[in-house]
Amino acid sequence: MPSWLTAITLRSVNRSVSIVVKSVTEQFNENPDLLDIQSESKPDYIKCTRIATETSIQEMLIPAAVGILAPLFIGIFFGIKALLPMLIGFILSGIHKSIAMSNTGSAWSNAKRIISISESSKRSSDLYKATVIGDTIGDPMKDTAGPSLNILMKVMTVSSFVLLPFYMSINDGKGLLGVNAI
Repeated sequence: MPSWLTAITLRSVNRSVSIVVKSVTEQFNENPDLLDIQSESKPDYIKCTRIATETSIQEMLIPAAVGILAPLFIGIFFGIKALLPMLIGFILSGIHKSIAMSNTGSAWSNAKRIISISESSKRSSDLYKATVIGDTIGDPMKDTAGPSLNILMKVMTVSSFVLLPFYMSINDGKGLLGVNAI
């Protein structure tokens, strides 16, 4: 499940950025003076901020729903003896993936920073271009995918513990299907 949720968050960043790029391109096409440094024309920053905010909220609905509904479904239908392994599995795989994505994304960002500071490299070099690509991939990993898994782990565990009395009231914690394995 952490890999699937990570894919959703990374795809969300891609969608949001695509919409912002389209908006910026339209602004440049409508007002070519925006490209002139001497011009007093200003881009519509508020529009881009609004797009980014609205799409980020829309795109996080699925991961948030999964974070709340998955434990709810498991707890209601299969009981607490199935809920605990699901949470343990999500947390163990989620921690690994979260740390790996945050560290990898940071490494790619730092590589770009180091190469751009280096006097021997020029911005037109293939090495610099490669680090720009790495930074473009790394930023969503370290800023979106990694932290979102941390939040989902918290949401899943807190919602499970808050609803524990409810789960216990369903067939003595065995769920609607009466699962008593483990």
